[in-house]
Amino acid sequence: MCVTLFPNLPDSTFVVRGCFESILRHSRRSEKQLHQDGCYLLRSLPMYSNTLTMDYVVCTCHGDYCNDMAMPEVVPKPYSFGKSSILKLSLNEGGKALQLSSSSSYLTVFEHTFIWSAMITLLFNLNTIFP
Repeated sequence: MCVTLFPNLPDSTFVVRGCFESILRHSRRSEKQLHQDGCYLLRSLPMYSNTLTMDYVVCTCHGDYCNDMAMPEVVPKPYSFGKSSILKLSLNEGGKALQLSSSSSYLTVFEHTFIWSAMITLLFNLNTIFP
């Protein structure tokens, strides 16, 4: 199984290609979702308590030298990992940029809807208290 890994940072040219077992940390290698061909947005696992996390893209594939894909555009923010630290990605219609898959983006849409409804409720309550 092959891996292409790169940070989800605009204008980054850093990319790592290699074998699944050699590139990913042990705890990530046990994630069953990553054993399926596809691209995923991951939040890094800090090695130390004072280490900041980073978001990166991992694309996995089965086959010899199958990880030769061109580096696509980064996944635009905002997105939310929620309780998971892995989000499934798909290529957009043009095939040049990654986007959250519909199963991953549902939580993000739900969260945005919840936030907007909470803000509207708060504004309404403030208007009734302070007319």
